[in-house]
Amino acid sequence: MFETITGKHIVLRKARETDDLSMLKNVWGDEAVYRWMLFQPTLTEQDAKERCRRSMQYQQDHLAWFVSEKDTDEAIGMCAIRENEPGHFEEAGICIGTKDQGKGYGTEIVSLLLDLAFSRLGAADFRYGYFRDNEKSKRVAQHFGFQYDRSEEIRRPWDGALKKIDSCILTREAYLARMKKKEHHNFLFDLDQTLLDFHASEYKALKIVLQASGLSFSNEIYQAFKAYNKSLWLELEKGAITRTQLFTMRFQDVFSRCGESSGRLDPLKVNDEFIRAMSVNGVLMEGALEFVQRVKRNIPDARIYIASNGATVNAAGRIASTGLDRYIDGLFISEDMGVTKPAAEFFDICLKKIGEPKESCIMIGDSLSSDMLGAKNASLTSVWFMPTGNIETAVKEYHIDYCASSFNELFEILQGWSGG
Repeated sequence: MFETITGKHIVLRKARETDDLSMLKNVWGDEAVYRWMLFQPTLTEQDAKERCRRSMQYQQDHLAWFVSEKDTDEAIGMCAIRENEPGHFEEAGICIGTKDQGKGYGTEIVSLLLDLAFSRLGAADFRYGYFRDNEKSKRVAQHFGFQYDRSEEIRRPWDGALKKIDSCILTREAYLARMKKKEHHNFLFDLDQTLLDFHASEYKALKIVLQASGLSFSNEIYQAFKAYNKSLWLELEKGAITRTQLFTMRFQDVFSRCGESSGRLDPLKVNDEFIRAMSVNGVLMEGALEFVQRVKRNIPDARIYIASNGATVNAAGRIASTGLDRYIDGLFISEDMGVTKPAAEFFDICLKKIGEPKESCIMIGDSLSSDMLGAKNASLTSVWFMPTGNIETAVKEYHIDYCASSFNELFEILQGWSGG
């Protein structure tokens, strides 16, 4: 009966003979675990072997499993559900060893069990119970939207303790409504001029590398570099030039503007130094850090990804240097992916790695030519951030779904889209 159920970090699987010592150490013999359970503790290796054998027999024809870590396959917990009446299910015990608590595994177990009950077994409702003083289990119930139904007192058989148990229920309708909201939770952000101030970092880095190379630097030189660099990136997006050509051409141009014609400087080496300098000089757009913190805090199951053209060391370094990396769930950088925005293939790779349908994703960025055109090419929902120019015409041409002129406005759009 459903031998294996695989989650993101854990696996629900049937018991094995070799699980006895892991379960003894992590669950059955851990006072911090069994104090919250109805089952009697197991304290010796011999008893653990016998209990493991009984578990194997029981799980053969019941909806019951041991919980193992996906990476190590070590048994770290157990869980079970049962159908009391046709269509009416309840959990029949869920626990995780102390060393693995606080990792979100309990929430992941309940998520897997709810999916099994409602999506595969046709449950009409699902009941979840916990000791009244178990705050962790209570938070899990609240997370999934369970509604309090009733309470009861029972005397625990093995120690005679009188325990108050609160029982709550989640209906099929409530579950499906929650899952519909949860479908919209993958946020793909462009990096530059959306979350990070690319030009501020670019200015600092160009000054550093030109002066280190014995060349003059001025605002005029920077403005010329900035304009030419932008035009080259547009050519790259069209597929007219390669990345190596872009890197070479932009510094050949700046060398010429600085009066360097001796050939003593290698444009690709200076480009590498420029990228390294940028990577440690990230600058946040004003309000960006507070914005991503707000998204993570207020939008359920929000996942923030970076979808950006450029050099990986540059992007990852600037993100880390600003502290933004603590809130990022993944990086999709064109250098690693071998394709650039606005190609639909760029987003195909993103979706494959995210592992969810495109309807769960929304692209947020400032660039029409890469972000909005890319979203259009990939048939993704889009938000044009900090729109300029003829907005009405651009919205029609690029099939833009939303426009946001501030982080507050962007948050409201994302919250509404996600149903959070």
